[in-house]
Amino acid sequence: MELEDNIVVRVVSLPMSVEGLISDTPDGIHNIYINANYSYEMQQIFLRHELAHIRNNDFYNPDDIETLELRAKKEMEL
Repeated sequence: MELEDNIVVRVVSLPMSVEGLISDTPDGIHNIYINANYSYEMQQIFLRHELAHIRNNDFYNPDDIETLELRAKKEMEL
């Protein structure tokens, strides 16, 4: 999967309750952390989900978290 220059993906050990997360830096870099404790196939699903949040610009969206998550999941189905 080709990523933009401002996206860094890291596979790290996280609690099982955390599939993936994004942390942005002040200079506009999106750091995506994917849980290493899941299978490669699941990690790919989690990565696509986090990328959907970036594409949707969810960090600056005032919608509630349930709406943002639902939109990201729907985008993954396309």
